[in-house]
Amino acid sequence: MIVSLQTLMLNPAIAVATLRFLADWQGKEVHPESGEEPGRIVHEIRRGEMTRLGESPSAAYYGGTDSTILYLEVFAETMKWLNDDRLFEELLPTIKAAMEWIDNYGDVDGDVDLDDVDGDVDIDLYHRPS
Repeated sequence: MIVSLQTLMLNPAIAVATLRFLADWQGKEVHPESGEEPGRIVHEIRRGEMTRLGESPSAAYYGGTDSTILYLEVFAETMKWLNDDRLFEELLPTIKAAMEWIDNYGDVDGDVDLDDVDGDVDIDLYHRPS
């Protein structure tokens, strides 16, 4: 997603493809072993022999603390550059689900900071440097 932000003014198609790909992998259910939760954006997708043989815990890992927030940021920046109503409408359900994840799962201790999987690292949602 960071490359999407870095290349947005040169090739916005990278950001659009990234947003669509990650929307397809957005969490739908609660699976503690992979960190999947409804609305959470996948952090890492594992493929290959280790995954096929079951040596890797799961093909998709959702435990990244910042993936969902970064997804929202890439979406917002992409909309600023493209002002694409169709893309906005297409991704709106993903955006709403991501925001609901923040409200329902992201702040475990209720301190208005996003918590990591274990609930011990906070990302301040309101006082981020711009």
